[in-house]
Amino acid sequence: MNRYRQYQNTTEVRLGELQSELKLRIFEFDRLQLLYEENLKSLKTIQIESEKLQKKNEVCYLFKNSFQNIFL
Repeated sequence: MNRYRQYQNTTEVRLGELQSELKLRIFEFDRLQLLYEENLKSLKTIQIESEKLQKKNEVCYLFKNSFQNIFL
């Protein structure tokens, strides 16, 4: 009986440790998920901005070439 009690106590302690570790990992996962979503949103914003700048660059390049053709 004493052995059973000792085993039960050890098991309960280990279970408590595992539950605490699980809570910590869930918290870390949630934090990483939020960071991922923020980074994904930033990436999309930057991609849109990059596309806009590429189009502006193309227009400027065409404008420059058209002026060069006029004056040459």
